[in-house]
Amino acid sequence: MVIDNNNLLSAGIILGYTQRSVDADGLAWDSQYNGYSYDPSLDNKERFVNHTKGTADLGIGINWKFKGPFDVYAGYGGRHTRQDLYMLAKSSDKYALRHSLNFGISKRISQTDLKIDVLMQRQAGAMEIVLGGTLDYRIGDDSRYTNMRTSSVLRGGMFYRVKDALHPFIGFQYKRTAMFSFGYDIRLSRMSTIQKLPGGPEISIAYLGTIGRSRMRVKH
Repeated sequence: MVIDNNNLLSAGIILGYTQRSVDADGLAWDSQYNGYSYDPSLDNKERFVNHTKGTADLGIGINWKFKGPFDVYAGYGGRHTRQDLYMLAKSSDKYALRHSLNFGISKRISQTDLKIDVLMQRQAGAMEIVLGGTLDYRIGDDSRYTNMRTSSVLRGGMFYRVKDALHPFIGFQYKRTAMFSFGYDIRLSRMSTIQKLPGGPEISIAYLGTIGRSRMRVKH
């Protein structure tokens, strides 16, 4: 929703559905041990109400953007509003609501965009804070109202998950069609490791959903 020439307000919703199932026929239980050996004829004393269960998940969010000498945005989102915690058993326990707050500021200088982003998430007793910066260099020019010219973007940056990891990355966005990026998580926390590497690589390939977007075409 456009408020005025400088302010834009938007909202979004995420709907999800999860289905879980289990086949208990091949499972062995402690109660089927007769003191000497395993006896499958004994009652396992487990009472599955359902072997298959589906649960819905809902997320909502709102975002505000200001366009001026600096572009500024801020938003809030909530996830897991009613999703069940348990797999198959009937229970009133639900996932704790995950709160997300994000803030960012960007500035374009010639062909370069500089962006600073902050993300804070909290769910029950867990807290995550991520902050960092991205530098975009635009290759080519953009037409404002037509698809006569569309730039590509060479991207690089660094993010920091507080008390956890550094994440440098590089990427390339081809016009408004697709994006590829490669990053590496450099672990900073003291948690025990299962490998000798100090982190792990991350590769992202994204389709931006703009192929065939109706924009005014200039006929030659």
